[in-house]
Amino acid sequence: MAHISVKPRLITALLSFAALFLFVPGAALAQIPVLPRVPDGLPSDIQQALQPRLAPLQTRIANLVADGKNLNQRCAHFEVGSSLEQECNSLKQKWIAARGSLQKDVDTLQARITIIAQLVAQDQQLTKAIEENLTRIAELGFKHRAEDFEEWNKLSDDAKKEFVDKVKEQAVWTFLIFLGFPAK
Repeated sequence: MAHISVKPRLITALLSFAALFLFVPGAALAQIPVLPRVPDGLPSDIQQALQPRLAPLQTRIANLVADGKNLNQRCAHFEVGSSLEQECNSLKQKWIAARGSLQKDVDTLQARITIIAQLVAQDQQLTKAIEENLTRIAELGFKHRAEDFEEWNKLSDDAKKEFVDKVKEQAVWTFLIFLGFPAK
């Protein structure tokens, strides 16, 4: 048989959690809240801005686990109907309420982090789409057309009128030819 080495600290932690879950009744047998997950794809400045929001939750989670361990040790043995049982039940209800409050705060922060991640992704998509559109516009020659518009503005009013008259005349002849009239 092979010998498996397990760290004593890990065993103690596992036994503490197991005892904690055995002590808490079925309706309250929910998991200890887990710190919200910050997606890796978020920019580092946003990740850094979220750290001050995560630290207090981490402290509250650690305190909840410690309180649960203490409660479990304190209430491991008591007589049914004794004042210790009543005190333990009261402390247990407070611990369950604290866990529920912490879970609510964790869920709220996780929802906000999810919204931030969605907004960052949407911003990245829009930025990419704008860059692609600018590239396509340049490929269509509109950059050259912008220069043409600048030249157009530089023309004198008489030259503009002469140009417009020639374009109208050409458009009329094109239309007449289209209708079947002979060209000039």
